[in-house]
Amino acid sequence: MDFSQIPGQFPPQALNVPGESIAPVGACVSFEGPSTNTTLKVVDCGSPNNGYTVIQRVSTPDQCPADVAQKFYMNPDEGQFTACLDYAWSSADCLSIGKVSAVRAKCDDVTRPNREKPVNVILNTSTNADCPTGGFPHAVRKFTVCTETQ
Repeated sequence: MDFSQIPGQFPPQALNVPGESIAPVGACVSFEGPSTNTTLKVVDCGSPNNGYTVIQRVSTPDQCPADVAQKFYMNPDEGQFTACLDYAWSSADCLSIGKVSAVRAKCDDVTRPNREKPVNVILNTSTNADCPTGGFPHAVRKFTVCTETQ
């Protein structure tokens, strides 16, 4: 299953929002650096640090869809913006999901906590009720990624 092509995942991009060079929509990204001074870095999709995908750039965090996994506000020289982020699911591996960040992990890597393996996407839903082992609902954009906790 291709988790990078979920219908409805990418809202329309607002015009004239800076940050295209730092957080292009569709880019695979990770959080880098200490928690007190974290930066957003574009990384290769599927690389070990790739925990998120940029689904939209907006002016302020409250403009992101309410169901995104993370919002990251930046104020670089080119102008302030917020990157709206979803988990970067892949059928090839799992995500180790923490309170603040997510990183790619082998599904059998017991040293990584909270490993979630994506198994399916259900469209036109706002809950994970149809996922046999749980999942991550996106109530605003009406899809759920069903997962299995490893």
